[in-house]
Amino acid sequence: MAPTVADSLKSLLLDESVYLPGTPFTISWILRSLELRDSEFNRISKNNKIYEVSAGDICEGRGYTSKIYKISIMFENCEGSYEVLMKIPTTEAFVTLMEKASVRGSTIVDEAFILEAHNRECQFYHKYAPYIKDLNQVKAYNTLEADSSPGVILMESLLGKAEICPIWESPNNNQIFNLAKQLSSLYAHFLCTPYESWGGRYQKNMIVDYFVSYLFYSHIDNLPRMRPGAFEEGIAIFRRYITSKKFFQYTMTDIYKDLGLPPVLTHGDMCPNNILWKTNPDDSLADEVAAVIDWQLIHEGCITNDLASFLMQCVDGGIRREYQYDVLRLMYERIVKIVKDHGNEVNFTFNQIRRAYRVNLVAQAVQMLALPSLKFSLDGLDDEETSVVVATRERHLTRVQHAMEDGLECLVEIPKDKIE
Repeated sequence: MAPTVADSLKSLLLDESVYLPGTPFTISWILRSLELRDSEFNRISKNNKIYEVSAGDICEGRGYTSKIYKISIMFENCEGSYEVLMKIPTTEAFVTLMEKASVRGSTIVDEAFILEAHNRECQFYHKYAPYIKDLNQVKAYNTLEADSSPGVILMESLLGKAEICPIWESPNNNQIFNLAKQLSSLYAHFLCTPYESWGGRYQKNMIVDYFVSYLFYSHIDNLPRMRPGAFEEGIAIFRRYITSKKFFQYTMTDIYKDLGLPPVLTHGDMCPNNILWKTNPDDSLADEVAAVIDWQLIHEGCITNDLASFLMQCVDGGIRREYQYDVLRLMYERIVKIVKDHGNEVNFTFNQIRRAYRVNLVAQAVQMLALPSLKFSLDGLDDEETSVVVATRERHLTRVQHAMEDGLECLVEIPKDKIE
């Protein structure tokens, strides 16, 4: 049996061969990784001896396809600890989420899916992230793809410095525009980078398989019971598309081909948990994006789908309706400027961008129909907890209703042969 961290603390002489609890990685691996790529760690450790390294699993609610460990490193003569995060791919967290939501037996999100997603994220941090200017990201100190050995990403911790905006809250208009600026930096980079250096590697949009699985779409039928009379008609119209890969593939990804838009590498999962906002001294969310995280579903696709995903999933309908095309125009104009500053020209118009965005909204609307049941399960809650969740869910239901209404409006603009 491998020694534990507790065993090593019997002496101030740290045993670096100790495995961190629940992981296949030693203290030595952590420290050597940081020595190679973390300048702040090297600054502190230069004159201060490490006497303790511990790990705690913090993945609850933070990572559905991974376990996330906070690694705390204690130095002599220093207050507090130096912290980094370690992300290890696993199906355990996702299965737990599905069981809580009363869905069992799916084989869509299996080990192969999880490992492919992990490897894509590793490749993003290794091959692309260091070269994308003005995209706020966490620093990745080491990545190991999952093949014959365990996969892992050792990264910067923003705990205490940044937070997500919960799904039942909504970003304000300043935050929305700032997120669009981040996305414009991402897309401009790939528009300025020779296609052969990145294209063709991630052509599959992996999330399509998830959306058409029983694991996901079974939640849609729970929606009418949450707000009777509001969703039945819309669900009836969308019913034929709920299990259609053709529908999701076209509305999320392939639409860019019909409109003559260039492909870009997209994030693929712009949900509330994947956007970290800087925090103010009072712990409220600031307007600035601290980091876009979880690059597991990157794929070659449509330049507007990430923004459509963010605005539908994260933003209340009234705010989205007021600002969406202004945000879209800002993203487009900033892309044009960045590309021009690099000596290139954009060969597509804002009208093309707008049309693609409206098609993307349709896919996002269908996705939204499943989220209340998926995210706000009442199973196992007592009366007091149930009342809190139901009250919180009510605000989100209004967002879903607005999303459905707008998705139905945009659906009629899509030729049926493209999605049926």
